[in-house]
Amino acid sequence: MFSRKQRDVSGTTLPPIAIVGGGLGGLVLARILQIKNIDVALYERDQTRDARDQGGSLDIHADSGQVALREAGLEAQFRSVVRPGGQDLRVLDKTGVVYLDEVEGEGEMGRPELLQLVGRGSMFALADNKGFLTHVTADGRIHVYVAFRVAEDWLSTSGIPFEKPAEARAEILAHFTDWSPGLTALVRECGDPIFPRRLYLLPIEHRWQPRSGITLLGDAAHLMSPFAGEGANLAMLDAAELALALAETGDVDEAIRRYEAPMFERAHAMARESKANMELCISVDGARRLADLMASFRQQNGTP
Repeated sequence: MFSRKQRDVSGTTLPPIAIVGGGLGGLVLARILQIKNIDVALYERDQTRDARDQGGSLDIHADSGQVALREAGLEAQFRSVVRPGGQDLRVLDKTGVVYLDEVEGEGEMGRPELLQLVGRGSMFALADNKGFLTHVTADGRIHVYVAFRVAEDWLSTSGIPFEKPAEARAEILAHFTDWSPGLTALVRECGDPIFPRRLYLLPIEHRWQPRSGITLLGDAAHLMSPFAGEGANLAMLDAAELALALAETGDVDEAIRRYEAPMFERAHAMARESKANMELCISVDGARRLADLMASFRQQNGTP
């Protein structure tokens, strides 16, 4: 986010706001600023919403993402599209032994040969410093992620022809020869393109000194692994708090100072948790360790 020339907005001197990036954070920021009658322009590289695949599942947390949606006036629309069973969680080892099976309510599974394996929400099959991670989308597709603990240049040096999906699937499965056929079917029967990606994260204590008229939010401010489910939620909360600070102070630099200090603190806490969870999951006995972690959460919350 950055500001341009000054103008009067609702009785305060506030510049028009430019937002670079139309991800969740940028869109929430723009939405709330519009509600507050603050002049805003959003710049996004993708030309349309269909420029990339849509439809992944997100767990929008009550104390962060949902707070932002309320400020954006979108809570009712959000609740109208919440998917039953989306918070279901299954944890398995490489033989298919189930260590954890958390199910929320009743519901049809559909495609029993695969959905009976992965459930209606998320599934983690973990062992030997690798794993299969899945989530089910609202339209019934299964998104499959294959995770490896490998050298940073492995995608370039492994020799896997990712641009040739059939060959790539065969070579990926060569790394899972002693895994349950039910689990390897998730890759073997997948007909979608394969997108090789490295996981990047910023240093946990990353921060900067305030700069006049410009700040960062979301992944640009605190990129972390997805193993705490906090990236989208923090981006949306960042946006809400920045927008409210701008509206309340009427001063860009004061709003940035008010926004950045608590943002750094919560981002550091979540980055630590995310990194610890990644190390726990992608380990020799990740299934047992993840199931034990979830059991400790239930004990802390007093739930069975």
